[in-house]
Amino acid sequence: MILPRKWLTRRPGFLIPVFFLSCCQTFAQLYQQDARTVALGQCYTSCSGVASAGLNQAGLGRISKNSCSLHHLRPFITPELDIVSLSAQLSLKRGGPGLVLTTMGITGMRQSSAWISYGLMLHPRLHAGAGIHLRISSIAEEAIFHPEAGFAIGFQFTVREGLILGAHINHPAAWSDARPGTRGEQLMISSGFSYAFFKSARFHTEFHVRTGTPVQWCNGIEIEITDSLQLFLGMNTWPWSLSAGLFYEYGSWRITLAASCCMDTGITPATTLSYAW
Repeated sequence: MILPRKWLTRRPGFLIPVFFLSCCQTFAQLYQQDARTVALGQCYTSCSGVASAGLNQAGLGRISKNSCSLHHLRPFITPELDIVSLSAQLSLKRGGPGLVLTTMGITGMRQSSAWISYGLMLHPRLHAGAGIHLRISSIAEEAIFHPEAGFAIGFQFTVREGLILGAHINHPAAWSDARPGTRGEQLMISSGFSYAFFKSARFHTEFHVRTGTPVQWCNGIEIEITDSLQLFLGMNTWPWSLSAGLFYEYGSWRITLAASCCMDTGITPATTLSYAW
């Protein structure tokens, strides 16, 4: 949409935050905040982890411990565009709720979002989950510049021991207050599976389909080195990237350090620190 010339003349500084606001929609589509997901090449459809509330909500039905986590991601070299998230989830009898709060921003522009989700066990082999996504973008002159609301639903089915199928639908902008210079995220459908082998490794593969973009093929592998140390490796075809990470558990504390090398944006480091009880 072309903005009125007189309006731009009166507010020239508006162009810079709107430019980054437009880019932030893309950031959210390309990068997941959880370090494990980054290390596994963006695989999450058949996973259950500390950030399931913002990934595949069905994973909340498989958690066995309560946890709270802090996530940090730097997709670009400038620290002003760092993505910081706080997640928490509760393990109840047949599932539990989860929450993910995320924020990122630069001077004059900030984007904050919240995932409110719930997952449950429908059957010993079948888990399902759903979540509501609320996102608010603000600029210097408007605290609420571009509000959006979306939803997601997911399923995970254990075919047999070691083999898990996953499916997920995410509509992040089901409702959007369209404003000049902004663009909402597109509906994304994900499906894939994970398979355990050699008693110490698990392979993940899945496809992400979104309108107007190439099909994203994600692959990852988890390798258990010791009872408390794991190695993650991943590959993603869009944008083309290779990733790796380490997971270490010490008592109730867990830390994941990961990095993804993308052909378009370079190296993206990610860190997740969790406490489980």
